[in-house]
Amino acid sequence: MVDREFIPSQWATLTPPADLQFRAGLFTGGARSDLLGYHPGNGTLWVGRNGAQLSFEHWATVTPAAGWQFVSGDFTGGPGADVVGYQPSNGSVWVGENGGSQFQFQQWAGLQPAAGWQFGSGLFTGGSKADLFGYFGGNGTLWVGRNTGAGFDFQQWGTVAPAVGRQWVVGDFTGTGRADVAGYDPLTGELLVGENTGHKFLFHHWGTLSPPAGWRIEAGFFTNRGRADLSAYFSKDGSVWVGENTGSAFAFQKWGTGTPPANWQFVAGAFDADIWVDLVGYHPSNGSLWLWRSSTRPIEGYCWPLSAAPGESISFKTSAGDQASVTFKRHTSTSPAVDSVAMRTVPFTSPTQPVPVDAFRIGCGWSETFSLTPPTNWPSGIYSAECTDALGGQSAITFVVKPAPQQRSQVALLANVNTWLAYNGWGGQSKYSGLARCSFLRPFPAAAPTVDSHLTRGEL
Repeated sequence: MVDREFIPSQWATLTPPADLQFRAGLFTGGARSDLLGYHPGNGTLWVGRNGAQLSFEHWATVTPAAGWQFVSGDFTGGPGADVVGYQPSNGSVWVGENGGSQFQFQQWAGLQPAAGWQFGSGLFTGGSKADLFGYFGGNGTLWVGRNTGAGFDFQQWGTVAPAVGRQWVVGDFTGTGRADVAGYDPLTGELLVGENTGHKFLFHHWGTLSPPAGWRIEAGFFTNRGRADLSAYFSKDGSVWVGENTGSAFAFQKWGTGTPPANWQFVAGAFDADIWVDLVGYHPSNGSLWLWRSSTRPIEGYCWPLSAAPGESISFKTSAGDQASVTFKRHTSTSPAVDSVAMRTVPFTSPTQPVPVDAFRIGCGWSETFSLTPPTNWPSGIYSAECTDALGGQSAITFVVKPAPQQRSQVALLANVNTWLAYNGWGGQSKYSGLARCSFLRPFPAAAPTVDSHLTRGEL
């Protein structure tokens, strides 16, 4: 794990200070996340337009003023993010459709019991519009409300032991492009991940926060864009931690400390131009909003074409913003292990390259960082370009060296690159999240030869 930290910078000050609630979303049509602010004192909803300074605009007022819970997502298929509002006094669930400068609310569901729910949004059922995740703390049941276009059709997807104050966040923790959930139990500190199987959550233990009580969690791509990580704020000392997603656990490191320590509210979102997920922190004592940006961006990349014979060229496109090196390796396997042989190591400089908000569909569009023409003495097979940045961060780009015409055998191995693509959730969506069209021109972290999965490693 590479040591990183959050570098806070003040972004705005709200006057007068108040106990506001915040969410992030692409409300104003840009590629960077804006802020949604809800004032329970008067029921007003505000959108903070993302720029050099946040510019807040009044978009709606809800009645009654107090008690609402809001989540953001693309519920109506329009150009900007919508909101869902839940009122626990009567169990009503409303969608506020984004009209460009205001939210227009319509009721989409009613819940019984009315009170005691917690919500999140994501692509759970394979549709193109966001569904609604709901957790009822009274009996520990988890539900997914499939988006019908005019309502939410709720089905139970799982049950956990009910716990007072249990928190849930939505993210692609398994790297499939489908929305999973992660839950934190403040009684034990246990972190559970509910893997999305298409009709239910399959739960796994992914870690424990210690001491168990006093944490607030958020989901986001903090250390890689292939699988979501967790951030965790500990209110008793102000420390902020990031749990890097290892594929089966969250490996936590401290990334920063808030001052004063208590009463911070953190929201995860892609607030910067490079679309990496950072945090916005709000402190109600003085109304200050701070952008907590990661000190470094992990190296990542992809290549095209995915294969080449000796004499042909492969173009590699990376983003990191620092000095780096690449080691080309050939991989084989005649046992449960993967054997790797280093063929060549080359230094290079990787720029930081912007990411379109819909890169999962149209590709990243990055410029070439380096290229490779396989030498004639390289055997055919599955290879990777293992890129390492100046801080030791690594990213593997898988490719295939084809045999020269005079070296071809009567036995051929077909690499299942379409299967790699189908399971590639980099950037937030995949074929398994319901995307009809997805791009090869983005990183494929789950297809690395040493990743324990049924993709490249299964073929080896």
